Amino acid sequence: SLHTIINTRTGMSFRENICKLKMCHAARMLTDPDLSVARIAEALGYTDPGHFRRIFKNYYGCSPHTYRSSRSS
Repeated sequence: SLHTIINTRTGMSFRENICKLKMCHAARMLTDPDLSVARIAEALGYTDPGHFRRIFKNYYGCSPHTYRSSRSS
């Protein structure tokens, strides 16, 4: 199955790959100070910005706001 192929080639589940792609895209989007975290969350398919913030913090170890601040210094 497709899930097996993805897991074999990447070492991650389909869901983990999607999360990685979304978080990498979120990190790139956070370099644009005109985009709010809520807008970024919505663009990535999250209906709840709070849920997006939790997922982002689990992935990067800091909030989107802290991540953005650390990149703009």
